[in-house]
Amino acid sequence: MTTEPSLEPVGGPAAWTAESLGPAWRRPFTTAEIDELRSSLTAFRRSSQSHDLDTLTADNFPLPTHSAELHQLRSVLVDGCGVAAYEGFPVEEFSDEELRAIWWGVATTIGTPVAQSSRGDVIGDVRDFGTGIDGRAGRGYT
Repeated sequence: MTTEPSLEPVGGPAAWTAESLGPAWRRPFTTAEIDELRSSLTAFRRSSQSHDLDTLTADNFPLPTHSAELHQLRSVLVDGCGVAAYEGFPVEEFSDEELRAIWWGVATTIGTPVAQSSRGDVIGDVRDFGTGIDGRAGRGYT
């Protein structure tokens, strides 16, 4: 026997519309933040021989200036509206491997990153791999 899901209205700060959210959920990266992420990537590469994401931690990817902002971001994501977007990161200046390390380093500062799929993907590429969305292996971003 299946139970019907509760259709209670969502309340609190996570109950937003595009109009009520306004532009506050989006903000550009500052030059200082980008420079600090570059420095953190260099520090991680020096501290880890393998450069595997499972060896990357907040300790070997230091963000001394940006970490305070990222802790505020965590509050927005967990206790606030639940959505935020940073814009203007120069992705073209980095390899895919470097970008994965940067985003993983940011994630370790915000919280505890975990696998995002049954395959153990920790970072998913948003690309059309032709996998479809049906079935157990289906992921909308592939």
